[in-house]
Amino acid sequence: MKDKNRNIRVILFVGGVMAVLLMLVLGIREDFLMLEAVMLGGTGIILLLLKKPAWIIYLQILYCCVNKFLISQFSMPSAINYITDALMILSFLLAIKIFCQKFEPYYFSAPIFIAVFFFVCGTLSALFQQVDFLLLVWSYRNLMRFYIFFFSCVVLLDFRDVQNMMRLFAWVFHANILSVTFQFWIQGYSQDNLGGLFGTQMGCNGYMNTFLCIYLSYVCIMYMSKKISFKYFLYVSAGSLYIAALSELKFLFVEYIVILIVSAILSRFSVRVVLMAVGACIGLYAGIQLFEQFFPGWEFSIDQVIEYAGQGGYSTENDLNRLTAIQRISSEFLHGIVNQLFGFGLGSCETSSFFNSSFFVQYGETLHYTYLLHAFLFLETGFVGLFLYLGFYICISIKAVQFRKYVDFDMKPYCEAAAIASLTCILQSVYNNALRVENSGYLAYLILAIPFICMKDKERLEDAIEKDDKSKCNRTCIQHGEIS
Repeated sequence: MKDKNRNIRVILFVGGVMAVLLMLVLGIREDFLMLEAVMLGGTGIILLLLKKPAWIIYLQILYCCVNKFLISQFSMPSAINYITDALMILSFLLAIKIFCQKFEPYYFSAPIFIAVFFFVCGTLSALFQQVDFLLLVWSYRNLMRFYIFFFSCVVLLDFRDVQNMMRLFAWVFHANILSVTFQFWIQGYSQDNLGGLFGTQMGCNGYMNTFLCIYLSYVCIMYMSKKISFKYFLYVSAGSLYIAALSELKFLFVEYIVILIVSAILSRFSVRVVLMAVGACIGLYAGIQLFEQFFPGWEFSIDQVIEYAGQGGYSTENDLNRLTAIQRISSEFLHGIVNQLFGFGLGSCETSSFFNSSFFVQYGETLHYTYLLHAFLFLETGFVGLFLYLGFYICISIKAVQFRKYVDFDMKPYCEAAAIASLTCILQSVYNNALRVENSGYLAYLILAIPFICMKDKERLEDAIEKDDKSKCNRTCIQHGEIS
């Protein structure tokens, strides 16, 4: 074992030296100086994190909450986005190592099978459609990284880490209220450019929406479980709706109602349910009034919501629409039963800063299908791929509800929060493309991993108790002379 550890340290040392030499070479060019500084600092941090793999997940989550802020507010290069890829790969390698060493039950075979089947179908479709290999690999990077991160979270984290993560989310929430207030009232940002810690780039409010859904799901369930006070529930609700009003997150008002309803269904009826309903109504009324003050003409009526979601395009008249995107894609692009079932293949409609698919070159700037995750997925993987992708979230929600019956009392609300968050992921898949972006995608898949982390810790605790009981039994038997 000592020789094995020594070999690992030697490999890491050699790899570190090579990385430093490469960065020194890159540093000759001025435009790489900032990236080099980040990589040098990151290398040292990573070497320290290897001693405690769970810390890599902590760093990943914290970094996802602030890196867009660093880019938009402090002019950091957009290349720092790829640091999340390095952290994801590192955590995955360590998770694989632990997974192979410890034969523990992780209970994630069902969702992992769905994810694998999704990529198998998408890859076979891509091979049949002769999609360029580079585009296929880039599609893997954009989609598979979150499933890999999900696996790493389950293997590397324990329940104490989950509790720490939610404490971190609380601080991020407080900081977002302050930063959104400053950006809106002082800097003049609004709508799609108002994202708090998630920056001020176009679409940043979509990442904020994912974060708020996660934290609202957690707070609502924790309130119903008598873990937090009514005052804190009101504070988080009011803060979330305040952010939604300033950044024109209309959909969050709908998601908030869904979260409240599902929270009430998962909890026993009590006075807290009534108080939650009353507080939510007050918060919704205040939030809607604030929204209409800054964006007049929006009434939040059912007819207007349906009209907004079902008519026109996402941002222009020619864009795909949230409710009719599938119908339009089926009629205009995916001709034939095979194409409708399996799409054009993973990578066939991809785009990046480095290269673009022929489909994106022809239709990307007119349809803006990349703005809607479900439309993007339907083009590439058809009905089969889209159902498998959404089936992953449904499976997580079902498993979370099942697991809450078996885990400890303290773990139960965390499983319920994950069940609600997974349902909001389905809504967000239709609403925007935030779950394809690292800042919001990693946050969502961390929450989806929680039920399996809780079950894993439950098994560990039961095994420890069983071993302790056997040890006590053996000592008792020895004392009575029953074991020689």
